[in-house]
Amino acid sequence: MQVLCLLAKARNRTLYMAICCTGHCGHTTLRSHKTMRNHLSYRVDTAASDAPLETVRSFLRGHNQTANPEFWVARELNEPCPLHVFAFDDDENVIGGLLGWTQFLWLRVDILSVQLEFRGAGIGRVLMERAESEARGRECCHAFVETMDYQAPDFYVKCGYEVAGRLENWDSHGHAKFFLIKHLSNSS
Repeated sequence: MQVLCLLAKARNRTLYMAICCTGHCGHTTLRSHKTMRNHLSYRVDTAASDAPLETVRSFLRGHNQTANPEFWVARELNEPCPLHVFAFDDDENVIGGLLGWTQFLWLRVDILSVQLEFRGAGIGRVLMERAESEARGRECCHAFVETMDYQAPDFYVKCGYEVAGRLENWDSHGHAKFFLIKHLSNSS
């Protein structure tokens, strides 16, 4: 059976229709999207190939490009720019680092970590300050970081970040995940 999908606009609402054709009788029937549900199959796939993954991503990408075309044009012209800051000891060994990136008006901190024996010496704060300074130089106005309750939410609050969200039991072991943001003013 061959199935062709048509997309129609009716009073600013999208209506999906499918023409189902057996191919041998020349007979076509029109079914609404609701009736098509009876002819669908579903499968959990923990090892999906790239093709169906990209197909699903393209559905969302297509919707997003239609809903917010200005962002997508700007996104093509403004790729994320890596922003990494490292701390070294006297022998040039890395003892801490911040891994992140900037895009548009945002700094995103993905990882901030300091070697255990150097923690508590202010290295993390300096790494944050250097990253924020560089982000300001890139015309960023905001910073974002996420962390777990056993990692460093209090540290980020001391650095001027505010909790924008919290998800309880994020890891299914009783630990909360925090989402923190900071307005980056022109001065540190």
